[in-house]
Amino acid sequence: MAEELLAAGSSPPAGAPPQPWRLSGRLLVLDPADRLLVIRSRDPDYPELGEWWEVPGGGVDPGEDTVGAALREVLEETGIELSREVVAPVTWHCEMTYCWLGRRRWSRQAIHLARPDSTPEPVAALRYTPEERETFLSAEWVPASVLPRIRTFPDGVAAGLAALAAGTSIDTGFAVWC
Repeated sequence: MAEELLAAGSSPPAGAPPQPWRLSGRLLVLDPADRLLVIRSRDPDYPELGEWWEVPGGGVDPGEDTVGAALREVLEETGIELSREVVAPVTWHCEMTYCWLGRRRWSRQAIHLARPDSTPEPVAALRYTPEERETFLSAEWVPASVLPRIRTFPDGVAAGLAALAAGTSIDTGFAVWC
């Protein structure tokens, strides 16, 4: 149901640019050792941000749902292929704005949790866009216990992951990152 609400749209925050904002699917991939798959990133246009760890995901293409987009993006950005069967329905969503490569962007995020039975290994070459090649440094498995001490995109991954693993849905409303 949350995915239908995301797709149907909701009112933007006051003062926000007109919709449609880009719908994005992201995937929190948590392995049996309680490690999260993230992408170590930086932005050459915003060196003051330093590095952060980003949940894989990206824009939903025509004909895709947020699960399909998240699975495709995980494969492109990490080389890891997952099946739909390990992906839960969208349980965390927010509308957000963030800066990337010199431009402010606006997005509606649908974040899913995936819990594979084993730690997946890369099966494909990374397929970064030219923009991603400038910002993505490496895909890494980070222990959940470390997450509260590192900067993540989106913000709040450590707390969000704990809530999602407990079966709680999250709506962080409007978020500003950077």
